[in-house]
Amino acid sequence: MTSPPENLDATDLSKVADLLRLCRTAFLKMSEADRWEPAIGSRAEADRLALDGVDPHPSAPHRMAGHDLVREQVASFLEVASLQLNSASALVESDFPLLAIESLGRSAIEAAAHAVTLLHPDDTARERLAKAYVLESQSAANSEKIAPMRPEFDKVSSRGDLDSVLDRARAIFTEVDTDKVKKDRIGEIYRFPGYTQLTADFINLLRMRGGLTIAPDLVDPIYRYLSSSTHPALFRVEDLRVYGSDRSTSLRHQPGDMVAGVRLVVGLYVITLWSVCDYFGWDKKPTTPIWDALDELFPGTVSA
Repeated sequence: MTSPPENLDATDLSKVADLLRLCRTAFLKMSEADRWEPAIGSRAEADRLALDGVDPHPSAPHRMAGHDLVREQVASFLEVASLQLNSASALVESDFPLLAIESLGRSAIEAAAHAVTLLHPDDTARERLAKAYVLESQSAANSEKIAPMRPEFDKVSSRGDLDSVLDRARAIFTEVDTDKVKKDRIGEIYRFPGYTQLTADFINLLRMRGGLTIAPDLVDPIYRYLSSSTHPALFRVEDLRVYGSDRSTSLRHQPGDMVAGVRLVVGLYVITLWSVCDYFGWDKKPTTPIWDALDELFPGTVSA
């Protein structure tokens, strides 16, 4: 069984759940307000103009090209993160299931990290497109691998099969040895770091942008804590286990750990949305409810 939290009442937990739901709401409102169209004079508009004609393949439903591909991937990563956080909100209010909330939080951070990596301020438009094609190839390869369990899906009709993606990449990045742009070497165009390093770089980039006030020496331990709920880590269950005098055992919930994870994840997500708004030249108004709720529940987590 799971014991109830000792320092959070039902009202507090309801506010935590509401905070997580606001992440999904903000994403939807942001998407509805601007339809992912770059504002005039924005960095996104400059990238779109720079990539006009670079990608010889026109955009089509389910097969984006040029800046449309970058934009589509950023939107998809942010949507994944918002869905994970929205799901976590239900878990907060469901008798405290252990470990699951942290796994969703880690997934949300990594999705946001990919979105921010695509829009790194030091990259050129062409470098952003290179990153997008590497991610597109990884997606196509994964789609092929899981095809046997999804017979109702046609891998070619979704985003294009892997060979098609590689052919498109070869046509654009002619400076890369054609033989290296193959199934296991498209990373020659751009090599993404592993998830841990990617996330660390993402957090450092947001810290440089300003806004995240969580102590630097706590960020890595919190991320590792979230990861320990995803990968087998015996200490997580051992820390939760309570032994009775009759040698019976039960599990206790540690709400402080869960709160630390939620605080970091939502703080990173709202700053990610700010960064995306800066890139596209959008008003940050849709993110205001998250910032207000986060500041009320965990004062000082982020600064505007």
